[in-house]
Amino acid sequence: MKAEKTITCRILEPTKRKKGLLTKEISNANGYIRGQTDDLYSATKQAMKKYIQKDKLKEQHTYPLFLRNDTFRVEEAKNTKEFDYWAKIPISNVYGGIWVPIKPHEPIKEEHEIKDSKVVWKPYGFELHLSISFEVKPQSPKNILAIDLGERVMAATVSTADNGNPKPIWQRC
Repeated sequence: MKAEKTITCRILEPTKRKKGLLTKEISNANGYIRGQTDDLYSATKQAMKKYIQKDKLKEQHTYPLFLRNDTFRVEEAKNTKEFDYWAKIPISNVYGGIWVPIKPHEPIKEEHEIKDSKVVWKPYGFELHLSISFEVKPQSPKNILAIDLGERVMAATVSTADNGNPKPIWQRC
């Protein structure tokens, strides 16, 4: 069975140039959504169309920079203790995009499949929200607890650990 979750990665202190390029790209993405500009990486335009419904736009809201999974890359950083991974983010008019150091809140494993993700601007800096999917093994529960709200007894419980014998709830506490 497949499960999905988001790993939040802090983009660590980009250079002035990279910070300016990221800011411009997010600004252009928001301008593209509102029909004010068309200066955006073509694959990013496709990703923005996929996630944003034009009829539900909020003028004051800053939308993230949506990234298709085939347009960016995440690699483990070697020989450094300051950060764990590098991320290559596509930027319009910059051949190959830009590489930025990232620090995720949990490790990115080999078995994780990276899906469409996004770059989010926060007051303290930029974050890369990696959407990942991975395989999980289904588990069966060891115990099942049922609660019956009754008229004579306020609540009674039945648990598979009690061999199915009902007990008033105050006896469990």
